[in-house]
Amino acid sequence: DVCSSDLSNGATVLADQNNTLRDAWQLGDCNNMFVLLLVSKEGDLVFMRKGPLSDADKKEFYQVVQKYR
Repeated sequence: DVCSSDLSNGATVLADQNNTLRDAWQLGDCNNMFVLLLVSKEGDLVFMRKGPLSDADKKEFYQVVQKYR
């Protein structure tokens, strides 16, 4: 099952406990990893990182997010 929580800013947080999203979206090995996906309203995957986020990853993420504010 996938558990979801909608945040007040319009974001949705998903917990993929049975690897449903991993398999359906062909994300590869994500087992026991933090995965950050940013999907546009149009359904395009515009950012993806698996595992710990480096400072460079964080900077890139915020740059991508700015485009959608």
